[in-house]
Amino acid sequence: MPRESRYEEPDEVLLPGSGVLLTLLGAGFGFAIWAVPISLMAVAGLGSIWIWIEVGLASLLTYHGVRTLTKGRIPEIDWIAGKLHSLLPQAYREWRKLSSFSDDVHLGIWLAWLIWLRTPDMVAQGVGSVASTGGFGVILALAMLVGLILAAGLSIVLARGIIGITGPIPRTLGSLSVGIRPRAWGLASAMLGGWLLVSLVVGPLIGSL
Repeated sequence: MPRESRYEEPDEVLLPGSGVLLTLLGAGFGFAIWAVPISLMAVAGLGSIWIWIEVGLASLLTYHGVRTLTKGRIPEIDWIAGKLHSLLPQAYREWRKLSSFSDDVHLGIWLAWLIWLRTPDMVAQGVGSVASTGGFGVILALAMLVGLILAAGLSIVLARGIIGITGPIPRTLGSLSVGIRPRAWGLASAMLGGWLLVSLVVGPLIGSL
């Protein structure tokens, strides 16, 4: 849900669909923050130590959950979002404030975590296995990664659109629950990440030693 209680028109005439494009950019970038390193590790052939990578990912998910629970945001993601936001033309920066743009980046990375929890090998196998075929496979793997990033961004655009057409109630609830929603999500994420971390350590990790 958006944090603004009402929709504000831009002061200057912007490109048609600018709101969609900015959401697509922010959410896609947030997803890429997670997906690109995973893809590079898969392409590098780190399958033999992937259990350790999963332990690191579970630890990172727990950290993101704790930071969201305590701060309401992930400071590192806010910093990266700020750098990207500063590169936008001034008219776009004035219309889409950094806080809203950073929300889209956060949504993108949280979508990546949800996908990983549902299908842990989708990005790694989808990109890494294609790239391992060599030659033309590298180009296809890059296209696959770009496609996943675009699909993630479009998913957030669709979710935003559904909320947007339901009227003023979601905006009102969103503006009233700005401090509560992320912390509730952070608590759930921290608990889930911690549980997954313990499961990996006492299960596959110890079993492989």
